[in-house]
Amino acid sequence: MKKIDTGTWSRRQQWEHFSKMDFPFYHVSFYIDVTPAYGYAKLHGVSFYHTMCYLVSSAMNDIENFRYRIHPDGVYLMDRCHPSFTVLQPGCTEFQIMNCRMEGQLEDFCARAASLWAEVLQKGTGAREFFCGDTDIPEEECYFLSCLPWIDATGMCSERSLNPDDSVPRVSWGRYTRMDRGDDYIPKLKDWLGLTGQETPIRQGKRLWINMTADVNHRLVDGYHIGLFATLLQETIDRL
Repeated sequence: MKKIDTGTWSRRQQWEHFSKMDFPFYHVSFYIDVTPAYGYAKLHGVSFYHTMCYLVSSAMNDIENFRYRIHPDGVYLMDRCHPSFTVLQPGCTEFQIMNCRMEGQLEDFCARAASLWAEVLQKGTGAREFFCGDTDIPEEECYFLSCLPWIDATGMCSERSLNPDDSVPRVSWGRYTRMDRGDDYIPKLKDWLGLTGQETPIRQGKRLWINMTADVNHRLVDGYHIGLFATLLQETIDRL
């Protein structure tokens, strides 16, 4: 990581303006078409949730502002950050938080996340630990991710302490939903899923969307950067 000279920083005025506020946080919700990501997960036999955690974290890592962190002595730019995401064991109502290091490509991450999750499941709910997985990752090198798969959540506000130096981005999403989007994707979707004829589980003329919420510190991240993140994430998904 490297320290930022806030005196010559290109966003010095934004930094100074929002540093006067007790609560410099805000959140923005937007839709993402996840049809290709869902197809990728099904085709490769991996978790759709793990797939999304990687794609979200990868897109944020490509945008410098999402890797800024506030320390007592100033602002630092992290080299790379990793997803810290909520998980829920079968038959359990209390969630856990699992960290998984971003190493390799999407398939490598999914394999590692699956291995870490298998270790958690092997311990059982009676021996569950609130923090699991790659617990050696410092909090400042994390992105906090969460999914509410039971409802089509159209917006979320993340929990946080009232500390204006809290600079870890939070991204949350709900259950995917189907929306009209034309039928030109159906042949490609069948290829993704290895399906023919009427076997496709998604009706023609429908695509899968999730509503995603990014919760950030305005001292570091502006609406422009959230728009860039949403665009980059969609483009990455579309290339799968």
